[in-house]
Amino acid sequence: VLKVKLKLILQKDNMSNIFYIVTMCVFFLCCSCQNKRNMNKFEWNVSVSGSKYYTIYNIKTKFICDDKSPVYVLTQFPSVYEEWGEYGSIELTGRKRSLPTQLYTQWLSCTEGESGQIYEAIIDLPYDTILNIFQKGYIYQEPDGKISQNEYSNVVVGLAPGGVVSLWICGSYRRVQVGYWLAHKLPLNDEIFASRGGQHKWVRQLLSEDLDYIPDYIKNQVFSEKQWVDYNNKYLSRYKIKFESEDVNIVDVRTEYYNGELYHLYPFNDTVYYQRACPKRIYIGWKQDGNIFDAFIQFDKEYLFNNIDKLNENPNSKIDFIFNINKYNNKIECYLSNQIDTIELPDKYRKIKIFMNRKGIYSNYSGNEIKYESQNYL
Repeated sequence: VLKVKLKLILQKDNMSNIFYIVTMCVFFLCCSCQNKRNMNKFEWNVSVSGSKYYTIYNIKTKFICDDKSPVYVLTQFPSVYEEWGEYGSIELTGRKRSLPTQLYTQWLSCTEGESGQIYEAIIDLPYDTILNIFQKGYIYQEPDGKISQNEYSNVVVGLAPGGVVSLWICGSYRRVQVGYWLAHKLPLNDEIFASRGGQHKWVRQLLSEDLDYIPDYIKNQVFSEKQWVDYNNKYLSRYKIKFESEDVNIVDVRTEYYNGELYHLYPFNDTVYYQRACPKRIYIGWKQDGNIFDAFIQFDKEYLFNNIDKLNENPNSKIDFIFNINKYNNKIECYLSNQIDTIELPDKYRKIKIFMNRKGIYSNYSGNEIKYESQNYL
């Protein structure tokens, strides 16, 4: 009888131990999964961008995140004054959340036809690419030399004529495109805009509000699919900045690209080639003898694209943008080169302004004889 009782006690203790072990395993497994989910959560806000001067109305745009939760983009009117990739208002959340895996968007492109054109897209996003961008962040060097690790904080959807959808991950000093896609067309839908008097009336009203700000050369311009392909093509390129003077310190090189990206090259290194789209606006800042110089450069779009195509016929080509700055810091000569052929980018096809201590010391143009989509700096 004693042996039987002892055996039952041991069995009972074993069951308790097994139950304890299983419980702890489940607990640690849940903690591990929770920590893994938290590791992939970031504080990010949303916004929408349009192509400058092209009126867009956001009907409905939302993200589906990795944890299946939705995030809605509530901004209905991307600013017609902002550049492609730029954003005016940001919808702040102030909390960490999972990153997006899918995008749904439906919008009205008002400059296509008398009644505009509705587009719709459901896009599976490159989650691993987005996660990698958020995890790595980026290095930024202040003009005073201080280097800091910065985080990305905004996810911006681009909606444009022709059904183009783009997505950027943005920080204060960088804007990285993760992809662009083409949406499909939907038929005219008066029901959506019933409270506005129908689709046609709503489009006419929106355009009448923006019309005064749209340049004449833009009003009848139609975006082609080839144009968007050109904007998003990338190639290996670098900047070669040469000074006739000595003891010059480059403090900032910033570029906004036609695909909506923004990069600051800190610290500047002219030995490295980057996979980039065609530059839209270039800023170069430098110091000499206690003076601060700022140069803003922009090239005629058609001339620049055509000559890059010529130099980039070989798939292995590498493009140099060469800027020769004279000893007085008041003139810049510009060239394109693929190490075999060199093409000048003359005054006729460029706009340049140079400032010394915020006072203009050089400008190679007057008026608007060259037509640009962007004239923020120029």
